[in-house]
Amino acid sequence: MGVVPAEASAAPSGDVHVSPSGKKSNPGTATRPVRDLSDVRRVLDARGVHGHIRVLFAGGTYKLKQQEWKHYRAKSITFR
Repeated sequence: MGVVPAEASAAPSGDVHVSPSGKKSNPGTATRPVRDLSDVRRVLDARGVHGHIRVLFAGGTYKLKQQEWKHYRAKSITFR
């Protein structure tokens, strides 16, 4: 029986899922996606993610406001 250190299991995830049917209060997981990019930033800030980030969009139609991400604390941000 192995033991997983708390730090490894508590590592912040840089993946945030977005869906037109997502909710602002969701945590941005695959099963509970957020709705827009402002929610993505809130989730990343709450998780303390500053490394490589992937914003994963589900299929659908989005009406997103323009946002500037150039000062965000990340090594890279990929939008898919």
